[in-house]
Amino acid sequence: MSSRRPEGRIAGARGFVIGLTALLAAAGARAQIPDKFTNLRVLPKDIAKPKLVETMRAWSGALGQRCDFCHVERKAPEHGNDFASDLQFVEVPSGKLPYRLVHDASRPADQWRLASQLGMGQWALFRLVDLCAAAGVRHFIVHARKAWLKGLSPKENREVPPLDYGRVYRLKAAHPELEIVINGGIGSLAEAEAHLAHVDGVALGRAAYQNPYLLAEVDRRLLGAATTPPSRREAIEALLPYAERHVRAGGRLNNIVRHILGLYHGQPRARAFRRHLSERAPREGAGADVLREALRLMEGPGSVSMLAAE
Repeated sequence: MSSRRPEGRIAGARGFVIGLTALLAAAGARAQIPDKFTNLRVLPKDIAKPKLVETMRAWSGALGQRCDFCHVERKAPEHGNDFASDLQFVEVPSGKLPYRLVHDASRPADQWRLASQLGMGQWALFRLVDLCAAAGVRHFIVHARKAWLKGLSPKENREVPPLDYGRVYRLKAAHPELEIVINGGIGSLAEAEAHLAHVDGVALGRAAYQNPYLLAEVDRRLLGAATTPPSRREAIEALLPYAERHVRAGGRLNNIVRHILGLYHGQPRARAFRRHLSERAPREGAGADVLREALRLMEGPGSVSMLAAE
């Protein structure tokens, strides 16, 4: 006669059933994995089946999801997942798309834009890099800010979530053989210089767009160049011939000048420069003279005397 309490026998039976179910599920998963793979976008097309299965199981573990999270289930009477189908990707939240989110397979270079907003912790981020590196990727651009997929607008996601530069530093320390470029909230060359003590490169986004002349000192300050960078005036003078050719070919002046509205950022009369170009460049028929007028406004009446329209 057993001395075990009834609830103990029930618990033991329940554990047996759960274990059996797990084994059957695993056997079913193995049974539906095909021997030949199609529509491989990132992994090598001749990858061995055991290696592919190992890679995808690692993805599943990192994301905390089953196969059918990304892969479409076949319609009856067939069973299992349609691993070659892309249809499921359009229905899945973007923050959970590992390969499709961070890599554009149509690009010839193996550069990955790796964003921390995958909604995963440091372990999963490092595991993701491990998998990509194993597939041959050597260049990673890592954003230090992890976006919140719920509750914040795109604009708020650029400001509210905290920047974690230390995580990117630790990634580089763990992978000295890889090229790690840091991105996110870097607003000056002094900040870029500080980051370069820990990583291989720095990405400047809004800072460079809002203040294009920031890039004039990059070669001398960060790359050791001995040449003197061109002045703002010289930059515009070099741009004028291109602007004239663009307009003569049927293009709009605003296509060009909207990218230099911040050229005089932090300088006297910078607002007048931006206003002049913002108001006049979008007008129908606007030509390079609008840019010349903006230069005279900043540099004086004689600044473009030798740059009359052709």
